[in-house]
Amino acid sequence: MTDTDVHVLRCTGPGVLPGQPCHTLSKQPDGPNPTMAKLHRYATANGWSAVGTGRELCPTCTQTHGTTARLAPPQLVTAGPAPMFSQNNTGADGTSVDGRASERAAASLLTRVQARRGARVEPTRDGGAFIAWTVLRFGERDGDVVETECTITLKPLVPLGRLTQTIRADLDIIDAAPGRTRLDASAHRITTGFHSIPPAATARLVERGWVVVEAGGSVRLSLAARLALHADAHRTTTSEPIGYYRPDQAVSAGANRGGRRNGLLHNGTSRASCACGELSKYDDSRYGARIRARKHREETARLAILAGTFNV
Repeated sequence: MTDTDVHVLRCTGPGVLPGQPCHTLSKQPDGPNPTMAKLHRYATANGWSAVGTGRELCPTCTQTHGTTARLAPPQLVTAGPAPMFSQNNTGADGTSVDGRASERAAASLLTRVQARRGARVEPTRDGGAFIAWTVLRFGERDGDVVETECTITLKPLVPLGRLTQTIRADLDIIDAAPGRTRLDASAHRITTGFHSIPPAATARLVERGWVVVEAGGSVRLSLAARLALHADAHRTTTSEPIGYYRPDQAVSAGANRGGRRNGLLHNGTSRASCACGELSKYDDSRYGARIRARKHREETARLAILAGTFNV
């Protein structure tokens, strides 16, 4: 950890409500520095922790940076049993259980659930996944059979943030060079042979969990990144139906009489389309178009799991 990685903060803000960030912060011993307020908000939002001696609870903003505490960046996301996702399981009886899952456990879960008949897997753009399947249960009366849905929701513990074009380009470079991508600790860069990602972009990819740094220094895309990339590549939309409209006077002569919807026709057709270009179909209603779009996302996720896209 270098001097540039540790910032000593001192709260100088006036009295604010508990839990609110300070208005201004200063860096010792340089004196007042307004940009430290932005650093403080970034640190608290990205899980930075107070390290070193003199850790105190600030009486003004109730943040644990105190007068001599130091905020250090979070540890690198490494491969192994460390949890990467929060997991919520909802059973057939409606009970909900919260837990955490490592990267490998989440990847194994996607593979095992996909083998279940009727299971649906849908990656989300925040780097998680939604899993659902139907269970048949006996009802309260004899002979009654009730369909209930079980769900599993995975969300990254560290928010990935927005997938920008720059981040996507960097991830494509890393994914295109498997086995050759490494983290140069001295230069704070990710290198892939002919390409090199700048230090600021490297820090952003590592801190937010877009990439995983292996024990030997090699770098690969995280499972959360692969899920987010897949969901972003298959963004679906449905068009708004025309609704009621008045046809051509020559075609409907004598039908266009006064009063509310006399002579009007209804068109509820909606088009379901996907960013990948493989879906562009019309349905009689927008509800049907949304179902068609959902089935397309689930089918592409199934094919991606079978192809090993989410294996780690």
